[in-house]
This record gives sequence, C-alpha cells and structure tokens, in this order.
Amino acid sequence: MFDLLPEDFEKLNINRLLNGCKSAEVSDLKKIFDLKAKQAPTSSDEPIVRIASSLSAICGMHFQPYDHTEPFRSMAIFENRRSPNLEDFYPEQAEELEHAISSIDHPILRARIADVCFTLSTKNRYPLAKLAVLAYVDAIQKVRDQKFHFSSFDKSFCGHNVREMLMRALNISASTKHQKPLFEPLRLMSQELLNSSIEQGMNHSVKAFAEMALEHRTVSPQSIGDIVESFAKSVDAAMHRMDLYQVAEQAYKSAKNDDGHLRCNLLAAEACREYALSMKFPPIQAHWLSTAVQILKDNPSTKARQKELHAELLSVQSEIPTCITPITSKTDISDLQKLLDGILDELSFVQRLKFLAESAAPPSAETLKEDAISSFSQFLLSNFFGSAQIDRHGKTTRSTPSYDFDKNNDEAIFEKIHQDEEMRRQFICATKIRRVMHAIQNEDHIDPKVIGTICTYSPFIPEENRRAFFLGFMEFLKGQNATATTMLVPLFENVLRNILREQGHITSIFDGNSGLQSDMMLGPLMTKYAEELKAIFGEDGFLQIELLFGNAGANIRNRVAHGIYSDSDMISSDAIYANCFIFLVCSAPLFPKWESYFSSE
Repeated sequence: MFDLLPEDFEKLNINRLLNGCKSAEVSDLKKIFDLKAKQAPTSSDEPIVRIASSLSAICGMHFQPYDHTEPFRSMAIFENRRSPNLEDFYPEQAEELEHAISSIDHPILRARIADVCFTLSTKNRYPLAKLAVLAYVDAIQKVRDQKFHFSSFDKSFCGHNVREMLMRALNISASTKHQKPLFEPLRLMSQELLNSSIEQGMNHSVKAFAEMALEHRTVSPQSIGDIVESFAKSVDAAMHRMDLYQVAEQAYKSAKNDDGHLRCNLLAAEACREYALSMKFPPIQAHWLSTAVQILKDNPSTKARQKELHAELLSVQSEIPTCITPITSKTDISDLQKLLDGILDELSFVQRLKFLAESAAPPSAETLKEDAISSFSQFLLSNFFGSAQIDRHGKTTRSTPSYDFDKNNDEAIFEKIHQDEEMRRQFICATKIRRVMHAIQNEDHIDPKVIGTICTYSPFIPEENRRAFFLGFMEFLKGQNATATTMLVPLFENVLRNILREQGHITSIFDGNSGLQSDMMLGPLMTKYAEELKAIFGEDGFLQIELLFGNAGANIRNRVAHGIYSDSDMISSDAIYANCFIFLVCSAPLFPKWESYFSSE
C-alpha cells in the first residue's frame, strides 16, 4: 500500500475514479480502485495509484458490523501474509482521508471511509461518528429509492446488506450514547425497515430488525411485541414462527407485560412442537420436542402442557433404538501389528508395562488446536452449522456450536478437538493398547508385586487409595475393563486433590452457614487450579484430562459415578484409553528409574 500525501486529494477528485458507479457493494468499489491503480503506470499518475490503492485496501477489509470493538479485519490470512486491515493505516493517512470525506458523492464509499476514520480515531470522535451515521442512513435511503443497487444475491431493501449497514450505524450511535442528531434518523430508519420487512413478508428480516430495535430502543418494547406477535400468526413455517414468537416474548418481557410474555412463550413452544412433528426421523423429532419442553421451563402456568410434551417426547424416544444403526468402517492395520509384535517380543513384563502406559501419552495441545482451526478453514461448509448429539434414548447430550470466524470460538475449537481425539483414541486402542494388553495377558505372569510396587512408590496415588488402585490396575491388566473402569475412573479425582494438597493448596470448600467442609469436585478443581495442574501435567496432559473426564469432554467420571455409563461404554475405546491414561499418570513419576524399582522382584 502506498503512503498518501497531503496534496494527493487536491490533485485528484475521488468521484472521478468511480465514474458514476451506482453499485452499493463495497466489493465492486474495490474492483474499480484495483483497476484504476493498475491503469496508472506513469510517474505523473502517482496520486491516482496512492489514492486508488489506499481506497482498495479500505474497501477490501472484512466488515463485521456486530462487533463493537473490531468492525474491520483482514479478509484473508495466510501463513506469511494477509490482506489489509486497520493496522496498515497510519494516523496521518486517516487525517488525509478525513479531509476528503465531505467531497465524496458515493454514499457507500463515504460511509466506509468515515467509519474507518471513526474507528481509528482516539479523540474528538463525535464529528466522525456523525459523518459515518448520516452516510449510512443516506446509503440505505438511496438503496430504497433504487438510486443505488446491490449486485449480490441479496438485492432487497430489507435484506442482509442493509441490515449490516443499519447495525453498524446503531453501534456507532450507541458509542456516543445515542445523541439526538445521530439517533433520530436511525430511529426513523429502523421503524421504516421493520415495517417494510413485515409488508414484504420477510421472516428473517423481521426478526433481525425487531431484535435491533429492541436492543437500541428505536421502537418501544411493547410495540415490538405487538407487531412481531401479529406478524408471526401469519407465518406458515413453524420454525420461523417459533423464532418470531421468541422475539415477541423477549419484547414483552422488556415491557414488563407478563401476559404477553407468557402467551408468546407458549406459542413459541407449540410452534417448536409443530416443527418437531413435521420431521420424519425420530432422533430429530426428539431433539425439537426436548427444545419445546426447554422453552416452557420457566413458565409456571404451563406445567400441565410441559407434562404432555414430555410424555410425547418419551413416546418418540422409544422409537429411536430401532432406527439407529452403528456406523462402522474397516482399516487394515496388519502391518502395524507386525511391527508392534516385533517390538513386544524384545520386552520383559516390566518393560511392557511402561510401554503400555506410554501408549496413552497425550498429543501436543498446541497441535490439536492448530489442526482444529485448520479444519474449520479447510472445510467451511461442514463447520458452518452447529449440531446436537442425541443418545440412543433420544436425549440431547451435547451441543456442537458452529464456527464463527468473527467471534470467540474457544467452545467450537474444543468441541472439534474432542471429536478428533475420540477418533484418535479408537485408533490407538485398536493398534496399540489392546495388542500390548493381549501380549501381557497371554505371554506374561501379571505379578501382583510389580503392581503393588507401582502403587506404593507413586507419589500421585493417595495413601488411602493404594489398595483400590492396586485392585483396579490388576483388573485392567487382566482385561476386566468394566470392573477397572468402575474402580479407577472415580478414584482419579482424588489423585488431583492429593497432588494439590501436597503442594499446599486447599482442596476443600467451607460452608459458612453450616460450618462444614467438603472436598472440591473435579470441575472446580480444574477451574480453580488450572495453572497449577498445567505446571504439573503440562498443557498436553491437562487438556487430555479435560477431554476424558471433564464435563465438556467425554465426561467419563461423571457418567461412571452416576451410573449412566452403559455396559458397552465400560469396554469402549474411551474407557480403555482412560484406564491406560490413569495408569500412565500414576506410573510416570517412576519412569526415570523404572526398572530399578523392580530389580529385586
């Protein structure tokens, strides 16, 4: 990008570059500026090159109007380069652009430049805010009057592009506490767009403009509730009707209209039920019926209806086991097995135990995160929508969020890592852990003294649990994984407490009312002492504990402790890997002098 000079705008009228362009698409303006920069090769045309290149960069940024703090970002980021963003503009350039705003005829370009200058400015922002807001309003009006047009698929006056402009203008106005010169034209435009979207029967737009009006109070909450509820009754699609009733419900709640709030709450649930019954696949029906029950949970006047919906949900759930079949795939691992057999043949029982424990070594947390983010970028469509996971009884057990490139995606990234790790654990169990255990069970004498030594000398095993760990490890090595899982998984929580207590941390909770103390459960331990546990287990080990035992991961500890881990779960790859991981955690402190502990055996 070229540096702008103060005299550039004196030598060149920006309106000449646009040559009467009537497109309301910022991307079309970028194409024009790119072309002008390429067509000006001589030194006398340097002002054109500098201005066109700078304006191309401004128009080429990714616009995210719902983000109050960072409305412009790079459109594309590669390994060693990226497209322009606000960091590329110097304060001096912003000042030169500021001087040129009033002379620009094109309202879309004027709004974009004013908005960029407003975002870059750190003082005296109100004049720039006013310029930007009035330019956005002018742009919307010219689209309404068909003086400017969109070239993309969404060409409507009430469509996505206009919604984004209004949203950004409202956010700018909000940053000035909605001063009247800015707020009044936005209030009128917001009302006009809401009414126009209702007249055109645009369900998504009605919802979006109503939510904007409710957030920024451009229309009274009571009026929004009345308008949206009335419109929802005319909508055929049950899913859209549910969304609209929920907006009306929120509006009535803000207006303190309890009757309207409870009425729309019930109507939203009934629309959700209607949508559920229109589905032909029981798991999907169960998910939406469960959602309908969830919608009504805070409505005390619908207890009877909640029971009816719950009975309907149970009826649908009873059909699920007959319509779900397991998905399987075949993978040839014979070469890996031959290689592993050659390694195992050279190892003693004690060495095989160490080899088994190391099989559960966690992968790099940083690599897992990078792979997850890379997957989102590589397979955009597959990660565009969220999903719900339903168990064999039709209960929604997990909710997978969609990946949004404009927002914090920690939850989506963790869920992607969880899915990837489930597959990796299956592969590790099939190719390594099961094979090593088979060799131990068929070729070795499982010496209780060796296992007792590990339990005695491991600093991670609490003294009060040594016998229990010994029995659990013995059952695990014998292949009795259901018994081992029932014993070892609940015990692992106390391993963490023991480690933290040894370092002087308090792992109990004091109840000031009763004067009683209780031990912290796994979740609070992982939250409160996250940094301390990461220092002990490393980022990789800490993440693996979250993935295996945490509520957001496989949640094995909670499911075993509450008796909802099924017979098949007890011998699954996750359970076997979890037991092996616990064996690794307890054995790892002995690894530096592993064989010396058993030299007398």
